[in-house]
This record gives sequence, structure tokens and C-alpha cells, in this order.
Amino acid sequence: MRQLLLAAVVVLAGSTYPVARADKVEVKGVHLCCGACVKTVGNILKCTTDTGKVFELKNDAAKTKVNKVTVKDVHVCCNTCRTVIGELFKGTTITYEGKGTQRDVTIAGDNLEPAAVLQTLRNAGFTGTIQKQ
Repeated sequence: MRQLLLAAVVVLAGSTYPVARADKVEVKGVHLCCGACVKTVGNILKCTTDTGKVFELKNDAAKTKVNKVTVKDVHVCCNTCRTVIGELFKGTTITYEGKGTQRDVTIAGDNLEPAAVLQTLRNAGFTGTIQKQ
């Protein structure tokens, strides 16, 4: 979320500060893991479109297919949590790393979308962050 805020500040500051401007500016590496993030950035940038500038938001990272997704700091305190997570991702191999109630969960399978994996966990009441591969 800090990256998102920083990117918004940079874009807004750049749109009002009187300096030489480029026709196209590309900001990469901004946290856009799901539709909510894309919508938030879109709303932030919407206030600058009154100046005639056009912003295009791409969420290419969310559609990337991988064979393994690791979600850090997921609440997995007992076998019930493991069972629920297992039922969310049937047909995959799930491993858990760490001790205590917060563990890293790795889901291995074919054609996984990291954003979809995280959203599936969130819909079931689990939280965590995607570990970059």
C-alpha cells in the first residue's frame, strides 16, 4: 500500500510541477495485485485527468500464470485451517513453512494466477501477501 501511495504522489506531483514533460511516462513495479488496487489507483489518477492528461492502467502482473504461488504470513493455526485451505485448492500440492499461527503457504499446480490465489484465500477469511518468485 505504501508503494501505491508513493506512486500516486509521484504522478500527482509530476502533473502539477512545472518541468519538462514526456508524452508517455511508465511507472513499473506498482502494487496492482487485484481489482481493488487497480480501482484505487484509477480513482487517485482520475482527479488529474481534468488537466487533459490520459492515464492507462495495466494489471499485467495479476494475469501472469505460474506453477507455484507462495503466500506469506497466512493464519494456519491447526488442521482445520489446513483442511479449509486444501479444499480451496483441490488438485494442487500445498506445503506450509514456519512455526506458530502465521505460516508461509505454497500452492503448486498448473496455470495458477497469483492474484486469484490470494483472492481465493481472502474470500475464505485468510490473509497474506504474495511472495515474489
